[in-house]
Amino acid sequence: MDSRNFFNFVLLASLGGLTLLESPVFAAKAETIESYLQSISSVPDVLSRRDPFEQPPPPFQVRAAPAETGIDPGAPVLQRFPIQEYVVVAVLLGDVYPRALIRPPSGTKSVLIVKEKDRLGNHGGIISKINQSGIVVTQKKRDESGFVEKADFVLSVGAASKAVEAVPTASGGTKSGT
Repeated sequence: MDSRNFFNFVLLASLGGLTLLESPVFAAKAETIESYLQSISSVPDVLSRRDPFEQPPPPFQVRAAPAETGIDPGAPVLQRFPIQEYVVVAVLLGDVYPRALIRPPSGTKSVLIVKEKDRLGNHGGIISKINQSGIVVTQKKRDESGFVEKADFVLSVGAASKAVEAVPTASGGTKSGT
């Protein structure tokens, strides 16, 4: 069958004027449409190729939302827990770039070194200042009316940071102190 007859066959079959069993191509031998298309194609294994009009699968596994506890197990350790659960072990102020040693609440004895502008907490807090008394974490939060409220949390060295209470600051946000 030449290409002109093939296109006429496809046109008739698509309009419903010809069934596949009546066609001269399929009458001679029991052949499926897929195998016939593969036989006339110059592309190897053409039928197993991806359809260009279908939505491709995601290239990576999409992480599920955090559980009701607010702890996201897939997040980095410094961004996994609420700010109040971290404990500041020590502060290093000797050079131009101050650092702090923080123990995460994950039950391990590990201590992490953080610097200013590092993220801390599961609500996008940023370490804004490290001084001799501890660290200050600035966190932005949207209230019920849609306004963005700025909150500063102070985590003192060695103190249990769960006793943090918020007090209003002059900038309209809240400041937490022990």
